[in-house]
Amino acid sequence: MLVTHIIPTAFNYFDDIKQNAFKIVEELPKYGVDCKVLTLQYDQPTKKQKESVSGKGGSAPSYNFSGNTRLQDGLVDLLNSDIVHLHCPFMGGASDILKLKIKNLKLPLVCTYYRPVETPDVFSLILLAYNAYYLPKLFRLSDVIGIFNQTAKPNKFNKINPDKIIDLNAENKEEISIDCPLTNNSNRLKYNNGLQADFSLTKLVSIYRMLLS
Repeated sequence: MLVTHIIPTAFNYFDDIKQNAFKIVEELPKYGVDCKVLTLQYDQPTKKQKESVSGKGGSAPSYNFSGNTRLQDGLVDLLNSDIVHLHCPFMGGASDILKLKIKNLKLPLVCTYYRPVETPDVFSLILLAYNAYYLPKLFRLSDVIGIFNQTAKPNKFNKINPDKIIDLNAENKEEISIDCPLTNNSNRLKYNNGLQADFSLTKLVSIYRMLLS
């Protein structure tokens, strides 16, 4: 099974999502899931950014950056995948991802929605508008939407088939899980335990297998 993960890495607005997604990518091969990564970024990653992911203390030490490619070229590679997994919210490439899914409806698309866009400054309002426009379209076309009840506002999913919405919090100690922050604000995370999730790898692997069965 080959899963290609689309991970936002541009700017610093998605650092928590990047950290979570690469943790997942690091763990999945242990359970028979091969992973490729397409990062949404606009320039070459800095040494510090690389070390935060693939360094000794990074979230995915076994990952190697191979340099930037054009987004369109990366999306073509998705057709060689069994499943595409988009980590949200994000910035960049939404229109191309939508077109790819529309043209290839049988290619399973999983979206993980970690949290709303946080708005500490003016530029983040652009990110908010971008995701408000594209996420509903992507969610309608996706096969599964993984959410966390701590951060998912019910009205965001009013027009989405509830059968494809799955809470990715681990529900019991038997599940294999990893710690995932659900905010990019370290102070909020420090004072609000509800913004930390036990992300269930058990559920995610089951979702992948279900989509390919």
